[in-house]
Amino acid sequence: MAQTKQQKRDIFFQKHPNCYICGDIATQIDHMPPRILFLRKQAPVDYEFPVCHRCNHNTSKDEQAAAFLFYQELNNMENDPDERKRLKKITNGIKNNNKELLAELTTHSSAVFQKKTFRETFGIHGDILRHRGYYMASLGKECQHVMFTFSYKMLHAIYYKITGFRFSGYIFCRIADLKNKKEFHSIKDITESMQYKEDIIHRFKSQGNFFYKYNISLENDAFSVSIFFGGQFIILLYGFLEKFIKEDKRAPHLIEKMKNGRIFKHITFDECINKNWK
Repeated sequence: MAQTKQQKRDIFFQKHPNCYICGDIATQIDHMPPRILFLRKQAPVDYEFPVCHRCNHNTSKDEQAAAFLFYQELNNMENDPDERKRLKKITNGIKNNNKELLAELTTHSSAVFQKKTFRETFGIHGDILRHRGYYMASLGKECQHVMFTFSYKMLHAIYYKITGFRFSGYIFCRIADLKNKKEFHSIKDITESMQYKEDIIHRFKSQGNFFYKYNISLENDAFSVSIFFGGQFIILLYGFLEKFIKEDKRAPHLIEKMKNGRIFKHITFDECINKNWK
């Protein structure tokens, strides 16, 4: 006899009773990456995580915006009606739920801004790409916030999937802009040096939308992951548990160096999840 939807939920929460982000009692199921990132919401198999109301509710509008920023950039939509329809749904959501981000994107999408950005990046070929319908984003304050929030959740999700445990510790993030050739080659080298590649079970056309490689210590207390969604940006994340910091003499110096440096952003629960919670 087939299980009902409610029975499947009950079994899921029996196996996963606590929120994968904060550890509170889980009451909802979170899809990470969010299904809106994928055509027809055909997300990869088994990327569902137990989450509390606060951690899920307080990041939903940021996930919608991040789906646009991580996947849309430098992709040509004109020949794919399904993609255009999905993009319209995402942009309508941003218009309704995130007016600050919309204002920032509107400024950065102006003809003058796009012309300047494409010429700086692609030289004489910039105008050709721009006239074919391509678009590039620039990271203003609001864009950075939604991307860091999204990245914070992605590290927790992937760590939980790999280890079965909740991550708790320091997280450092870099959003690499692949239109920058120097940065592209640097991140490419880091990604290729990572030891593990997850075998993702994709549905429909999600193969090009989600890819990651990672390294993890034998004790699961130090973790790095490189995540790509097929767009203009790639996420590079480093996570260090308290255990690693206490037991490795080099760790405190490394943490302080990363906190004070300009390459990585130290992202926290308060900044990404708890900031506007009521």
